[in-house]
Amino acid sequence: MSNKARTIIISIFIVILAINCIWSISDLCNTKDVYNLKISQAEELIVIEHRIADMIPVGKDYYYKVHDKNNNLYVVKAEKSWFEKNFKSSGKAKNGDVEIKGLAMQINEHEIESQVYIKLTGNLADKDKIKCIDTKYVKNSIIKLVFGIVFIIICIVGIFKNKKLEKKELEQKNKLNNENQKINNPINLDVKPNLNNESESKELNNFDKEKLEKVVSAVKRYTARDSYCIELIKEKTSIFDSKFGGIPYWDLSKDYPVDKNGDKLILLAQINFEKENLESDKLPNTGMLQFFVENKFNCSYKEVNKVIYHENIDKNITEDDVKRLNVPTTLDSEIDITIKDEYKLSFKKVKESISFNDYRFDEVLEKAYNKLYETNDYNEVREEWDDEAIITDMFSDGEGHKLLGFPHFCQEDPRSAVKYNASKSDVKLATSVDNNKTMSWFPSASDMNKIKEENEKQKEFPNYNTLLLQIDSCDEFMWGDGGQVNIFINSKDLKNLNFDKVLWNFDCY
Repeated sequence: MSNKARTIIISIFIVILAINCIWSISDLCNTKDVYNLKISQAEELIVIEHRIADMIPVGKDYYYKVHDKNNNLYVVKAEKSWFEKNFKSSGKAKNGDVEIKGLAMQINEHEIESQVYIKLTGNLADKDKIKCIDTKYVKNSIIKLVFGIVFIIICIVGIFKNKKLEKKELEQKNKLNNENQKINNPINLDVKPNLNNESESKELNNFDKEKLEKVVSAVKRYTARDSYCIELIKEKTSIFDSKFGGIPYWDLSKDYPVDKNGDKLILLAQINFEKENLESDKLPNTGMLQFFVENKFNCSYKEVNKVIYHENIDKNITEDDVKRLNVPTTLDSEIDITIKDEYKLSFKKVKESISFNDYRFDEVLEKAYNKLYETNDYNEVREEWDDEAIITDMFSDGEGHKLLGFPHFCQEDPRSAVKYNASKSDVKLATSVDNNKTMSWFPSASDMNKIKEENEKQKEFPNYNTLLLQIDSCDEFMWGDGGQVNIFINSKDLKNLNFDKVLWNFDCY
């Protein structure tokens, strides 16, 4: 989401909160609809329990049928403690008439309105004859007013911070090298990074520019690999086209993929290798590769998503054959997936080097430096480079739709993130002893087993060393606040056309 869009949304929240504050002040200043009653009789009429998502209780409202000393009938909304304090179980006042002050209100919730007034009169049309008095209006109005003011202040602070962030991002954007930012342009490894223009010289005047130049060029040579940039074409597709969304090809001899509830999955993307002729030694030359997800995939990733490869394509299958399977697609109005249309794909082969988002980037950079310079000062040199964000300016961030290549992330590479509560350092710490032969901390036996099990699970993440497909945010659709979907696979599994184990990642800003 852009900074401008965030500012607009925050401004809308401020307006809504301001209106809420005005209503609260209006209730506090209202004297016309305030009633002072003396109650001689009260009877519990209805109790309404409020829940979030029909599960989590958040409070109750008590409505009482009361009569004043002139025997006029009212409905009073009050605390249960009010009734217990002032009235006997029979409903009569304990110590003479009970004085109350409240604001005449309307019951807007239809279900409550029906239960209250029909129970009193038997006819909802008679509701205007009976006043409903809210004894908690002062307390509730003050709470709403205070919370409204606090959140307005928070929103205003957020706007100022967003403006500062927008200014900072604009300054950083002006410094970026377009060739290293746009993944659609191939990187020429024979051209060294240009560190001689005036602006960059000011930033690097304390650095050994020749050393940085050689390290950057070496990393790009070491990591150069083929990538296939994907461009979208907005037109109707056939079931045999490479595309995002739309009606899938499907081999009728196979069971169509379903989720855990038995609902059919939705085609996110498909690549017809026979039709595209990508000339890759890492991708198949024939067959169809498909990516299926469950509905509402725009929110999160779930393990039910499937990657399916058809080694042979039956060209006798028609679109009508697939439609008879009643499969949901991105063309259906009730589908919640981010892609709500269909896009034909075209591919452009480029040479791409590692992105600074990749979990292997730091390791590759250090190895390149140590190979070129047999010194022990890498950490110091890297710290100097990081102070001016020089390294990230020299490498792509991996944005764009693509097959293979290197990924982009809004947050971090999931293949390196600590996915569980424990880490190797935790295990080492837990099993270490100090000079007094006592443990540094005291996990139970079950905790130790859990730590070890979880660390074993972590070992699988670096095995997903190949970006199979990336679908980025673009003008046509956006994942969350400008995120992307990455799908990773092990290089050996890709070579063997085994797509049973893949790692799906979704993140956004």
